Amino acid sequence: MKDPKDSIRFFTLREAAAAIADELHPDNPAKRLEVAEIYWHVLFEAMRDGHLTGRNPETRLAIPPDRSGAMLAYQMCIVSDRDLNDWIERQGLGMQIDRKQTNVGQQIATAPRAAIPSGPAFTTPRIAAAFAPFLKDGKDVEWLLGLLGNAAQRPGLLRYRSAARSPQPATWNPAGLAHWLVAKGHMSAPRGKQALVREYPDYADMAFHEAGSVG
Repeated sequence: MKDPKDSIRFFTLREAAAAIADELHPDNPAKRLEVAEIYWHVLFEAMRDGHLTGRNPETRLAIPPDRSGAMLAYQMCIVSDRDLNDWIERQGLGMQIDRKQTNVGQQIATAPRAAIPSGPAFTTPRIAAAFAPFLKDGKDVEWLLGLLGNAAQRPGLLRYRSAARSPQPATWNPAGLAHWLVAKGHMSAPRGKQALVREYPDYADMAFHEAGSVG
């Protein structure tokens, strides 16, 4: 009997974006980095809009776009090579991902950023005010503003912030920020989820059991 593992392969979102970049620019490492960053966001948006199936890495079941917390779940999901190649074909990219490829994304030296929303609700002052009441050990909004203001010194935190481009201020991914705060011991997991439920309900389905993996 044929081993089912030989007939299908799963990629993380980062691996999928990197694999596309590898195919499009095999001889240009700098361009691969740039294109992988772009495709991380494109694939995320495709899942959000229901055009690409993201799957739970534990069960491999599809994550419905209308599920509470799907935004965060998609950041940690996997994608099958079949679903990915079907989506690639619909986009007319003129290439396919080889499921037997063993070096997917090895040339991608930096992890693409998490998807960053825009709008006033996600700016540094607003998100600091939203999260401050849920911090531990007497930390307050001024402490959190100082932390966020020095994000450049913390690469694991910086990946959840967009770059400020005048006149647009920097914005934050609330799920990623809560995930990081919990991992670093500044907020408990239950309080982190409470903060998201109250202030950012679309991001509330958090997987804090993986919080220790952040940088």
